[in-house]
Amino acid sequence: MLKTEIVLSDDILATKDAVSTTFFIKHGNICFPDSQWTDLTSSVFGMWASCLKNLPEGKTELFFMDGPYRLDVFRNGEKLKIDCVCFRNVNKTEHSFECSLRDFEEAFCGALEKFCRILYLNDINKGENEAIYGQMQMLLKELKNM
Repeated sequence: MLKTEIVLSDDILATKDAVSTTFFIKHGNICFPDSQWTDLTSSVFGMWASCLKNLPEGKTELFFMDGPYRLDVFRNGEKLKIDCVCFRNVNKTEHSFECSLRDFEEAFCGALEKFCRILYLNDINKGENEAIYGQMQMLLKELKNM
């Protein structure tokens, strides 16, 4: 089975309320939304972490903030089917793949851990962005304790 990754770059842009970086989902040759995608990483990771903490059976939607993109995650026990959807005009599944719940959780925790490191190395663990760093640390701790 191909490995699922959440690829994250350290090209950080911070404002008072959010932090953006390049990040995307990668599964084999698939990069979604694309390999140059930038988004509000702190906001997206916050939303995704909340969903993943109690991922129910059935369908869950994980949205990107910047653009008409989301992941439709279908859980059946420990297996996930993930549809990469563009909903610009109509819902269009651009890619689909399967992975285990554990693989996706590990990919997300790894990306969240890297994001915390990037925040720390860019001094976003203090000052006006200290709350963002604290929230990401708290989410990482909660997910690792699951």
